[in-house]
Amino acid sequence: MLVQLSTSDHLNNDGGEYPRQLAKTEVNWGGDVAGLAEKLRTAVRGEVRFDNGSRALYATDGSNYRQIPIGVVLPVDKEDVVQTVSICNDFGAPLLSRGCGTSLAGQCCNVAVVMDMSKYMHRVLDIDVRNRLGRVEPGCILDDLRDAAKTDSLTFGPDPATHTHCTLGGMCGNNSCGIHSQMAGRTADNIHELEILTYDGVRMTVGKTSDEELANIIAGGGRRGEIYQRLRDLRDRYTDLIRKRFPRIPRRVSGYNLDQLLPENDFHVARALVGTEGTCVTILEIIGNLVWNPPGRALLVLGYPDVFASGDHIPEAQAMDYVFGFTCGVDVSARVPPPPGGRGGIDRTRMPIAGHKSYNGFSPLGPCITTKDEIGAPEHLEVKLWVSGELRPNYSTSDLAHSIAESIAWATAITPVQPGDVLFMGTNHQGLGALQDGDHVDMEITNIGRLSFDVVDPLKRRWPRGIDEVTAADVRAGTGGPGSKARPLS
Repeated sequence: MLVQLSTSDHLNNDGGEYPRQLAKTEVNWGGDVAGLAEKLRTAVRGEVRFDNGSRALYATDGSNYRQIPIGVVLPVDKEDVVQTVSICNDFGAPLLSRGCGTSLAGQCCNVAVVMDMSKYMHRVLDIDVRNRLGRVEPGCILDDLRDAAKTDSLTFGPDPATHTHCTLGGMCGNNSCGIHSQMAGRTADNIHELEILTYDGVRMTVGKTSDEELANIIAGGGRRGEIYQRLRDLRDRYTDLIRKRFPRIPRRVSGYNLDQLLPENDFHVARALVGTEGTCVTILEIIGNLVWNPPGRALLVLGYPDVFASGDHIPEAQAMDYVFGFTCGVDVSARVPPPPGGRGGIDRTRMPIAGHKSYNGFSPLGPCITTKDEIGAPEHLEVKLWVSGELRPNYSTSDLAHSIAESIAWATAITPVQPGDVLFMGTNHQGLGALQDGDHVDMEITNIGRLSFDVVDPLKRRWPRGIDEVTAADVRAGTGGPGSKARPLS
């Protein structure tokens, strides 16, 4: 059902009038709308819609955003797209290619000329079984490609929940994944070539580019050579930073795929363009990789009484797969004063230190989280901690009695763990000592950085400074550690 609102008498629930810019279907663009519409209708064989109803339909997507477009064009072929882009360029009009409009963050909404290719440019052009490639128009529905390929036991790997109506062009726009992306990766991982058109009219096919091909393209000059040269320069300028800091997350779909321009990724311009949401080029044609489609499928259903029980099953061999990153943390034991008369029959003056832990309380963390792929070898990190300039714990994580993976498996077997939780992996107990009011603490771990904080004790209590030699001796002798012996307050 389409409800068309008039452009006058817009009243809100309180009887007042909405702001004028929200009530009208006016174009928030300072160009010549009438001239643009006329020129498009003359040159484009497809549909050119500048009426209020059509523009209202394309003002929203799957998000809460609303941006009224300048107009809508439904091209019938590539030449219509070329004409639309050229005319928009002449008029200085923004341009937006739109898929099925399921974007949840407003990517399909803009004050622009919206091109919807799903009505006419939706064909599967070719299935190359030998090379496992599928060639389609950008408005092709994903399931149409999958249906065409499945007769040869092939499929396109990424499959969003909207597979019955999402377009391949839209999937290239936002780098779609889907529940089976573990099998084949993101859309960017499955693009072989793209035929593209730039805003200034350069039409070319992009994909893998060898060093020799790159040199020849740049040497050939022209706008194409300039584009490739600037992409190469961008890559060369930031190569080390991209290799060091670019997030290695299997389902990373945000941002520009600069890593695809690296030599080890074959300077793959097509894959670098996937996920750019139409901000760089207009896609005219797509060639995607096809993967084997198992003819028979099985579904394994695991039942748990609750989410906590399901989290318990993290075996040691897979424990590191659940780690997001590492940070510095100080989980000290509080020395609390005893209650008057040792209330409750507990002599708090001789209570084990572990009894003063605040497991769900506050512990200093920071200065950042270094992701798992950036940390290097987590079992060989240098850990140092200074108290008011005195170096106390100074050890390697290889000294830990239990490996990180072993500790994760053990912890998740005895207590509920949820995403975002922090697990403390322990310390070298030969460097422990009391903290007290006025102390300044610095902790540093390889590839993470330095955590610094000050100690404040309103009671101004005092203990012997330095390392707890009794605990250190216990550890060296293998007779115990913190909490194994009750220690009185000084």
